[in-house]
Amino acid sequence: MFLLGHSCWSYLFSKATGRKLNVNLPAYLALLSGILPDFDIYFQPYLVHHTYTHSLIVIIPIVLVLTYFFGRLGFAFSIGILSHLLGDFLVGTIPLLYPFYPNSDVGLNLGIPSLADTALEIGAFGLVLLYAYRNGDYKLVLKPTRDGLLLAIPLFALVTLTLLFAGDRSIPLAEFAFSRRALTIITLGHILLSGILVLGVLQGFRWYLGNRRARPTTSVDASSAQPLGVWDSLGHGCHSPLFHDEERQEERGSEGRGAVNKARIDEENRQEAAGFIFEKRESHRRLNNGAKTKSLNPWSVKR
Repeated sequence: MFLLGHSCWSYLFSKATGRKLNVNLPAYLALLSGILPDFDIYFQPYLVHHTYTHSLIVIIPIVLVLTYFFGRLGFAFSIGILSHLLGDFLVGTIPLLYPFYPNSDVGLNLGIPSLADTALEIGAFGLVLLYAYRNGDYKLVLKPTRDGLLLAIPLFALVTLTLLFAGDRSIPLAEFAFSRRALTIITLGHILLSGILVLGVLQGFRWYLGNRRARPTTSVDASSAQPLGVWDSLGHGCHSPLFHDEERQEERGSEGRGAVNKARIDEENRQEAAGFIFEKRESHRRLNNGAKTKSLNPWSVKR
């Protein structure tokens, strides 16, 4: 199967698994997971393509490690990796137990390119567009986001692996891509997917530039703010919060003095009201004490 089908099927399988497990696997990881087994192309001729990275002897331990360290997220990502083996099994063969059994190739071998392979790849691409609309991933190409910038990873892998594979096999890529009707349809699918990823990456750059412009403004605002209690640290001994309010308002100008005066008046009114209540309580207490003393004085009783 070509990279179009691998990336699309891994997106569908890993996203669906993440939804069942209540985890949200980012779109760039969902697309990347299905391409990972073909990373052996980067290491040719030291690593033969379609051998170790397509064997369950190697893939299963990787799945266990990812699940152990990353939990449900790692398991959803691993399902995307396994979908690569399933795709190659359907349209070709996979070395199931390599390197212990080098001739253990199994698969339905429907053909690549073939009508079945074209239907699987283009069908998967259409389902990805539908599923991305339903789960909200389509917003990555419409709004500036950090995840949009990360779409550069699967885009880079999609383009470079295609070019390296064609170069290693001495395939005239442009001529081969449109040599047959099935290949032409799959090629157009690759172009559309790459174009969508490019749009997402551009939105990611917009997010990055917006954050970069916002940082100097934030740093200036933070540096202009004066910490409370600065006069205390210099030994002036003023502990009133009202004093700190006055200091900050003096620095900003006369606009804030009305607010400080209002705060002082409110404070004085509160203290005056508290004093009035205290005096009233004291007078009641004196009257009560006087009444008790009078009732206990035997000379106050009329004979």
